[in-house]
Amino acid sequence: MALDAETIKTGYIKLPDYQKTLISAALMLLLGGLYFYLFYMDKMDEVEGLQQKLTGLQSKVNQVRAVADELPRFEAENKIVSEKLAQALKQLPGSDEIPALLVNMEKMGDQSGIVFESIILQKEKAKDFYAEVPIKLTIKGTYHDTAIFFDNISKLPRIINISRISIGKPKNLGGRLELSIDCMATTYKFIEKKNVPANKRKK
Repeated sequence: MALDAETIKTGYIKLPDYQKTLISAALMLLLGGLYFYLFYMDKMDEVEGLQQKLTGLQSKVNQVRAVADELPRFEAENKIVSEKLAQALKQLPGSDEIPALLVNMEKMGDQSGIVFESIILQKEKAKDFYAEVPIKLTIKGTYHDTAIFFDNISKLPRIINISRISIGKPKNLGGRLELSIDCMATTYKFIEKKNVPANKRKK
C-alpha cells in the first residue's frame, strides 16, 4: 500500500507526544550522521593533510633559519681557513722560485762568512700537493759562522730543513779553525693540479 505525504502527516499527528519526540530525535541523529559522514569526514581528511604539509613546511623553514643564523659563523671560519692556507702556501715556493731561493741562500752564506764549495739540486720527490726539493750543500767556514748561517736559514719564510750533516776534519788556517761540512737542505714546493680533459681521463 503506497503512502503519500498527507497520510504520513495524518498518522504522525495522531501519534503520542513521546513517539513524536523519538521520531524527531531519530531524524536529527540521522541527518547529523549523514552530515558528519558526507561533509565533516572529508573536511577532516583535508585538514589533516594540510596540517601535515604545514608541519613539513615549518620544519624546512626552521632548518633554513638555523643555517641562516649560522651563516656569519661559517663565513668567518672560511675566511680564517683561507687566510691560514694562503699563509701556509707562502712557505712552499713554486717551481720558478727555486733558483731565486738558491741565490738567496748563497747571499746569506756570504753574509755569514760561509764559502760554498758546491750546491747540487737533487731529484724532486713528489708527495700529494707538494714536492720535496733536496739540495746537497758542501760549505766551509768556522763553527760560529756555520751556526749563524743555519740560524738565518731557519728564519726564512720558506721552509728549509737541514739534515744529514757531515763534518770533516777541521783545518787550522792562521789561527782560524775552518770546518768542511756536507749537508742536505730540503725545501718544498707547491704542485699545482692541472685540469685533465675528460677524454684523456677516460683513457
